[in-house]
Amino acid sequence: MRELDTIENYIYSLNNKSLDDFERERTSGATLVVAVFAYQYRIGGRSPNGRFASTALSRTGVARVGTTNYKFDPIRRSFWSIDPKALAQIALMPARYAAYLAEERTPGAEDAILGEQPGDEDRNFLFPIHKLFDGVECLKGVNLKVKFLERHCNEKLAKFHANPDGARVPVVDGFDITQAPFVRDSGSGHRLVELKRVGASVLVVPKYHKSLNRVATAKNYKTGRDEIARFVVPKEFGENRYAGSSFQFLEEKFAERRTAPEYINIRHEVINPRNPRKIKDLNQLPWTAFKRKVKQGGYEAAHFVDDTCEGAVVAQISGIELNEANKTNFAAFSMICAPDFFPLVDQADITDWVVQVLGAGGEREQFAQGGPRPLSERRNCVNPPLLRPRAPVVPAFPVRDSDHARVETVSAIVGGKSIGGDEKRPLRDLRFLDPSTSFLPDGASGIFDPGWDTSFSGTDEADFLAAYGLGSPFPEDVKLCAALNSFWPSAAPDATRTFGLFPPKWNATTSVPLFDVELGIHPNHPNVKQGLVAPSLGWDGEQGPYYERNFRFVNHANPSVSTIRLATAGSESQGWNGFQ
Repeated sequence: MRELDTIENYIYSLNNKSLDDFERERTSGATLVVAVFAYQYRIGGRSPNGRFASTALSRTGVARVGTTNYKFDPIRRSFWSIDPKALAQIALMPARYAAYLAEERTPGAEDAILGEQPGDEDRNFLFPIHKLFDGVECLKGVNLKVKFLERHCNEKLAKFHANPDGARVPVVDGFDITQAPFVRDSGSGHRLVELKRVGASVLVVPKYHKSLNRVATAKNYKTGRDEIARFVVPKEFGENRYAGSSFQFLEEKFAERRTAPEYINIRHEVINPRNPRKIKDLNQLPWTAFKRKVKQGGYEAAHFVDDTCEGAVVAQISGIELNEANKTNFAAFSMICAPDFFPLVDQADITDWVVQVLGAGGEREQFAQGGPRPLSERRNCVNPPLLRPRAPVVPAFPVRDSDHARVETVSAIVGGKSIGGDEKRPLRDLRFLDPSTSFLPDGASGIFDPGWDTSFSGTDEADFLAAYGLGSPFPEDVKLCAALNSFWPSAAPDATRTFGLFPPKWNATTSVPLFDVELGIHPNHPNVKQGLVAPSLGWDGEQGPYYERNFRFVNHANPSVSTIRLATAGSESQGWNGFQ
């Protein structure tokens, strides 16, 4: 990456221009600004212009959590989610950013926007024109210095317990929901990510742990002790349950908004609040007892923390006067998301497949709900309460710009100009041979209910993207979404192997079939009994189906019973997500 960065800086140094030169040459009506972009050099089939290899840039970057450190593969020119030395782990996936001079303006005919949307001609975008790097070779007559700052926040548990209208669930007495683990904010000293400089660029690297979920603990100010963060599970009422095993929160006035985590794990009862090993795994109960227990509620359920979050990355530039927040200096939106189970399949790839293969109406046929539309093709504001680093009252992403226009292009992907010629993508299918992974928003989901990478929230002022609508902990969402035939994210593991969805009861097919080793192999599988393979757990902690009785029956997991369970006893082991 350092070599790539050096090459990039050398190419931009050949401009040999001053800031005044760029100001004189700027597009009519444009404002010259500094902005941080997530960026990636791509082949023509995946570039914004669609005609030749170029850099794709977005004000949104998508990093992903893991259980071991990141791995950069020089052959792929990108990160990879598998560590050859730790195949049972998930390598985290950073996002790479850099500071650019950019023009703030509406697009022209020659500007490249990946997946243009209706109304884009009237929206303001930031179009990068020159990468910024340290030294005297970046801008003529200036010794430039670039410094990156970040601020990230995870507030899912606080949103669940915030109680402005009596609709939320109260926390156990003695916990302060403005403090960790209910709110974790890097501006308050909670390290959620690390910034790692690579030359002029910077990596946003999520912090990793041995498991992706952990029991949440906090000081109880009433008892004066550190205890398991917990709440009393309300009795089943209305729509406050999902699939009989998760607590479900829905906004009363705006059902499409997720103003708190839609799904909360309620399957782990706290027996001793000072001892996480004494948590009772309700999944171990017989099915009828489990249903009765969860339906009645009244017990204390443990909270869990994960390391997903969202925030802003800004650049402080010494040597030029372009540092006024949200006027001449703009932040990048940093998303820290769940692992990508299929890192070589982008949401944009599936969208292309729907158009080319399935044709009109094919999306509804293949996807029972939701669809594969990527985040890069959404035009939404970004969580307005997110703050700029070291600026306690300055929003990182105002809903409206200085001209009072809505700021809806933060997740768009732009690139170099495409001048003249045929706009049709040549050899489009070559994109599927590209071995590189993406940390740009065309690899993230763009349907929010509650979502896979981000969710959809809002206030009276505006609707916007926010991470706090996702399940707590996030596998609560991941498995539910996957169980509904790649429900919202589309590029999701197949869980219809549980035989819970099939025609004619449900118009769904197996979207993303997996191998037996990925699904998990049951001890009674014929191949195990014959000594051909060893039993194993699948990606979600379950074991796959197998034929019985002369291939006349299928033995499979009960789709109504969650087998995700916390490892609490010392003799048990945890899987990649902290569950068995």
